[in-house]
Amino acid sequence: MSFVVGRKSSCARGISKLKFLFSNDRNSLSVPTGVQARGYVPDLYEHFAASDLAIVQAGCNTTIELTALKCPFIYFPLEGYFEQQVHVAGRLKRHQAGIKMQYSKTTPEGLAEMIVANIKREVDYAPMRTDGAKNAVEIINQFLRTSQEVPF
Repeated sequence: MSFVVGRKSSCARGISKLKFLFSNDRNSLSVPTGVQARGYVPDLYEHFAASDLAIVQAGCNTTIELTALKCPFIYFPLEGYFEQQVHVAGRLKRHQAGIKMQYSKTTPEGLAEMIVANIKREVDYAPMRTDGAKNAVEIINQFLRTSQEVPF
């Protein structure tokens, strides 16, 4: 994603007060002035909720959080990686979420154009259930009320 970080100046021409937060597991990446780089970011979903556009690798948790938050995002599935190319991309397509791009076919200029065109874009993703934890508690409680023995 180093070419993403390098596009800040290209994007800034079309967007005032542009800020980049770059998070990755390698702290050795050098970034240009105006780009904030961090390793692990706890509660990253809070940054997603406050962002006008996210650019991410197509991890399932990340892209589903962005979809549930109704945050516009561009995603890059790892090429040759079945889970991201098929499973994640298929799920996002069903929810009409995100803009899929490919590393090998994306130029820095093309990415800058996509950022400028999509930042602050209103999204209308298909609804996603967000009550999974509540449902799990109800199932466990029902099981505990009806069972005489603990199963372990």
